[in-house]
Amino acid sequence: MDKIYKKFRIAALLIEEIFGQLSTEGETELKNWKEEHQQTYNYLHEWENYKTRKSQLSKIDVSKEWQVFLRRNHQRGGTRFHWGRVFKYAALVFIILSFSSISYWLLYPPEKKVVKEVVPVEIPHGERKAELILSNGQSIQLYPSYVNILKEADGTVIYNDSAMISYEGAGKDDINKSNTILYNTLNIARGGEYFLVLNDGTKVWLNSLSALKYPVVFTGKERIVELTGEAYFEVSHDPAHPFIVKNNSYDIEVLGTSFNISCYDKDDVVTTLAEGHIKILNIKGAEKADYNLSKNDQLILSYTDQSVKVQKVDARTYSSWKNGSFCFENETLGKIFQKLERWYNIDVIFKSEEARSYDFTGILPRFENFEIILEMLETISDVKFSVDGHTVVIDKK
Repeated sequence: MDKIYKKFRIAALLIEEIFGQLSTEGETELKNWKEEHQQTYNYLHEWENYKTRKSQLSKIDVSKEWQVFLRRNHQRGGTRFHWGRVFKYAALVFIILSFSSISYWLLYPPEKKVVKEVVPVEIPHGERKAELILSNGQSIQLYPSYVNILKEADGTVIYNDSAMISYEGAGKDDINKSNTILYNTLNIARGGEYFLVLNDGTKVWLNSLSALKYPVVFTGKERIVELTGEAYFEVSHDPAHPFIVKNNSYDIEVLGTSFNISCYDKDDVVTTLAEGHIKILNIKGAEKADYNLSKNDQLILSYTDQSVKVQKVDARTYSSWKNGSFCFENETLGKIFQKLERWYNIDVIFKSEEARSYDFTGILPRFENFEIILEMLETISDVKFSVDGHTVVIDKK
């Protein structure tokens, strides 16, 4: 129980530090914590929307709410935590993401034990794996432990090594002789991810349940690829040859930039720009206009009514998956478990629609086994989980 208090205590000290309310005793305590958690501390102060969150947190009387939290969760005759109340008051003392409770797990890694209500089950996290379909239809399974050196019909050499696939060899002059464009497709199953470097130097990170179709060598005036699922692109700059990402809902045109796009079947299509500029073209549905996006712009095409929304976000939140974390900002439990389903290769059943609509903000480790993720969520929320094989049932407590 002391560990739980300590987690909340550190969060309160972080807030007091921001607003200049830190006492000498608190400063010493926080300094000792930072010595063991410097990376976490640095992350807090790098967050791009920090000023906005500080403005929101400035409305909170930290000392008052901290004392209320302690008073309401400590009873004579024994110490007991009421997690429904913790969920409410954690939002008032955690600094990482405003109005959050899940984020305190960033402060201290969880102990690897399973909460009683969670059935012990070995559901491992996803891994780096993919299927490469060559131009002749041949299927090649890719893993980090395998080294593959393949050759396409046009002479292009394909290298697979250390969870990365890249293309070298044939140039445009060689391709022009045959007038034939060869295509490869990289498929990522549930529970997988992979990294790809295209012939022009463009880097692509592909998430679970995704596929990218692309030319072995780019020719012509445009560099065109086709995506389903989710990917993060760092496009090689070439003003004379725009790079176009096609999906089932619209086209994205870029010259050289970085962005994340999520375009899963029967879900909203979300494009988030990290650097540079992109243009959204040929939107299917009610909206016909084109959109120009700049850094930290996000365009959401609704699956339900085909409406379009453009908003400012911290783009790093939406590409954190490629760096080993799940970052959520005011996302429902339903949306969160859509992502966890793909990464952990599980099936999820909500017995409570209210539980599905709960909002969370925070960070979860991507390369952590699933029972630890459930422990985190169950400990700081008003939901409970039961696991049967690879099926997870979610209900209110």
